[in-house]
Amino acid sequence: MSNDVNKFQANLEQEIVLIVTTPLSTFTGEFASKTMHLSGLFTGPSVTQNFHDIYFDTDSLQLKDINVALRIRTEGSLSYLGLKGNDKWSKAGVSRVEVEELWSSNGLATILHHIDFMGINLKHPGVPITSANPIEIMALTGMQVIQERSLHRTQWPILDNLDTKVVIGSIDTIDLKLEGRPVRYSQIELELTKNGSLEILEQVSSEFLRIYSGFLRAWRYSKLQTGFAIESIYSSGGTSNIISEQGEITAKGIDAVEQILQKSNLNL
Repeated sequence: MSNDVNKFQANLEQEIVLIVTTPLSTFTGEFASKTMHLSGLFTGPSVTQNFHDIYFDTDSLQLKDINVALRIRTEGSLSYLGLKGNDKWSKAGVSRVEVEELWSSNGLATILHHIDFMGINLKHPGVPITSANPIEIMALTGMQVIQERSLHRTQWPILDNLDTKVVIGSIDTIDLKLEGRPVRYSQIELELTKNGSLEILEQVSSEFLRIYSGFLRAWRYSKLQTGFAIESIYSSGGTSNIISEQGEITAKGIDAVEQILQKSNLNL
């Protein structure tokens, strides 16, 4: 992402991703039966959320070329337009810039302004955004849909002895909307809060990998990247032993996805 985006208010998120390598039902059964054993930390009550995510890019994939992702996320009656990019990976996961605005005329104008500073000139839709659905409005700006998915999230806080949130944990179940059938995979996200530290984040990740050895593995790719790789496998027809009869990515499928991402060296 261009450094010009730093001229605007933006959130810097830091998170570690662990992909689930077993059927989700197998993992959740194991997850319910175990607890973390980190000195000074404990988990709080969980909440659930359901999102619908649509990603956009130009016909020539200009955002992909500069490692930026543009998404509309809908939860209930509210939608948000967001940009993510400038990913920096380390043993503490990924640090990235995120800018998000409520889906509105002002919000769309702000995001288009960000994109313009990146050297990509898009058209203003020229009509009230309430006059059509978001996909039609984005098409008027010169954007097309490149990925669509549903996301079910179970989220819980990880707190210290002072009852301060230091990490936000979540189990994300992602259903990719592909031609013919949905394809599902799941992952753990551990996101650092402003009150936490990289050391705590790494400790929590290590504890998850220890407790759920055989169920989780570290994952260095975004959901958008992972979706592209799964779509590549699906469109090639080579889904034997890759996608289960229930539509879930298998352990062999995760290996195949990672091989594709390593070869393509995507950085979204």
